[in-house]
Formats: sequence, structure tokens, C-alpha cells
Amino acid sequence: MVDLHLFSVISFSILGLLFGSFSNVCVHRIPRGESIVSPGSQCPNCHTSIAWYDNIPIFSWLYLGRKCRHCAATITWRYPFLELSMGILWGLIAWYIPFDSLHFAQAIVLVSLLWILTLIDLETFLLPNALTFPGIALGLLFAWQDGYIFDAVIGAVAGYAIFWLVAKLF
Repeated sequence: MVDLHLFSVISFSILGLLFGSFSNVCVHRIPRGESIVSPGSQCPNCHTSIAWYDNIPIFSWLYLGRKCRHCAATITWRYPFLELSMGILWGLIAWYIPFDSLHFAQAIVLVSLLWILTLIDLETFLLPNALTFPGIALGLLFAWQDGYIFDAVIGAVAGYAIFWLVAKLF
């Protein structure tokens, strides 16, 4: 008999790997004001489109020797790191939070958004409003559903004020 809990953990780990690949697109393009939808995945160096078989999370990076198939430019470690870490995060969420609960979906959304923001911040020292404002709105919505809206509003205002102050000082 198949253990459904283990099956969901493995399934969401794989989905996390795939979403991690898309997250790399977000981390690369959003700070530059580029579309995350089109064009499709391309080498950041030579801008050649990446075939689907060269875009398999982690495995393609290893198979290609950490280089672009077309121009041989080195592909940064961030790509497999983000893919693997997103897979691990989604797997941990599936392990600890029941799949059939609203908290599961909330955790997937917020953890993914915060991890993408973390990597954008590490590379660019920016937190794009295109991600932070929807993240604040989602956090408030999720808190409202759980009955903690007042605490969430205070936390959102305080958190925003801290980051605003840091940005103004530096």
C-alpha cells in the first residue's frame, strides 16, 4: 500500500523543483523590469532560447557542466541552488502541514514569495514593489482568514517602516 503522506511529500518536492526553475526567471527578470512570461527561458549571456531538455531542474545544469550549451558561459550556482532549495521547502511544507488544509496553500505561496524576495535582495539589494505589495496583501488576507488581522496590520506597518527606514538611511 502506498503511503499517501510520503507520496505527497515527494510530489510536492518535485513540484517545488519545477517551481524553483520558474523562480529563477523571476529572480533574474523582475528586478530588471522584464516580463516573466515571454520570451521563454534564455541564456543571460548569449540570449539563445533554452530547449526544454536543457531546462530540467538541477540535472541539466550538471549534465551541461554548468555551462550554456550555445556560448559555453558559466551558469551561476544560483540556478540549481534555488531549484533544490525550493524543492526542499515545498517538501518540508508537505511533510509538516496537512495537504488538505488552507494553511498548506498559504505556506506554499508565502514561503515561495519570501524565498524569491530573499534571493532578489541578495543579488540586487532591492525588494521590488511588484512582489512586496502583493505579499503584504496576501499576508493580511491570510491573517484575516485566521482571525489575526489586527496583529497582522501592526506587523505589516512595522515591517514596512523598518525596511523604509533602512532604505532611506542607506
